Amino acid sequence: MSRVNGAFAVALAAVAVAWSLGSTVIAVAGVAVGVAAAATRVWRRLVCRGLVVARNVPRARLVEGDTLRYVVTCSGPRLPGVFILREQVARLGVLELEVRSARATGVRIEDVPRGRLTLGPSTLVAQDPFCFEHVTIDVPEAAEVIVRPRLPLVGALHTDGSGRLRIGRGTPLRQPSGSDLHGVREYRAGEAMRAVHWASTARRGRLMVRELAEPSADDIAIVLDLDGRADVGPPGRSSLDEAVRVAGALATAHGARGRVVRLVIAGANQRTLTIRSPGDLETMLDLLAVAEPRTRGGWSTQSPARTEPTVLVTARAESAARSARRLDAVVLIDAPSYAGETRLAVTTPLLGLAGRGVSVTVVRAGDDLVDALAGRSPVEVGHR
Repeated sequence: MSRVNGAFAVALAAVAVAWSLGSTVIAVAGVAVGVAAAATRVWRRLVCRGLVVARNVPRARLVEGDTLRYVVTCSGPRLPGVFILREQVARLGVLELEVRSARATGVRIEDVPRGRLTLGPSTLVAQDPFCFEHVTIDVPEAAEVIVRPRLPLVGALHTDGSGRLRIGRGTPLRQPSGSDLHGVREYRAGEAMRAVHWASTARRGRLMVRELAEPSADDIAIVLDLDGRADVGPPGRSSLDEAVRVAGALATAHGARGRVVRLVIAGANQRTLTIRSPGDLETMLDLLAVAEPRTRGGWSTQSPARTEPTVLVTARAESAARSARRLDAVVLIDAPSYAGETRLAVTTPLLGLAGRGVSVTVVRAGDDLVDALAGRSPVEVGHR
């Protein structure tokens, strides 16, 4: 039996008792309960048929750490009662917000994390003034809010030295060797037969060889490894959010030095962006904002073959060690530190990277990224 039906039963019983005892007080109480129950029935009908919830979300670009402000409007009849909006916000969970019937209510969500924030689907829970009924109204999704990463302005870079992890000699970024197919030309006496382009030779009836383009020594590739197995920490402060910031900061710093940067985002959806201009940096920020971790495969299966010096940003040392020969530098995000562990363990993969002359820089939870990427303040290292 619902509370309203129970209230009607109590009202009838009170009136019957009042009739038999001749008590005016009991009769008045019974009638009051009956009127409240009837009013609640009308209130429920008005809520279900006339109350519509809408959001007015601004289109302004946000950066992580900003405050998201928007307005929730309950249009329809102005009704008494308590109205709670249980707002489902992607990456943040469910937020309970008290709103008012037939009025606009401002909402503030502070310190928003990087990513694609979707508001809803949510529910509005309405409670009548007599606490007899509650009504749940479905509220559809609102437009997505894209929150960009907040990138530090990095000056000095230490990805071409020994790195903060003092376990390897480190080497400067190697100069690239040409491997891009630029075209084909006729064979010249004395050239190696391995350079012959057999498809063109068969088509033209004479020996043709591949002509390779030498990439610029100033070009650089940055691979962002978003392996979901290393996603540690709360939204906005996780190891993979830090990796996104590091990759964006490196790309911005190298771009400011006049280099052409090829950014490979090895996440749930692989994206590759060549950065040559400030407009490309804006596109990079939009791509990094919505980058999500992948659940299968490795970064090397998503990254095209290298033609320039390559820096890998990853939270998994094992992933870097398996492809060390393709790398010049590694920025390792110390994922366990984002779960509260205090010391980085020097594992076999890290030692292997150092042994191959790969520069290793370690970033831990709480580090200042400008100092970390410059190689200042070496971390304390343990062994296992």
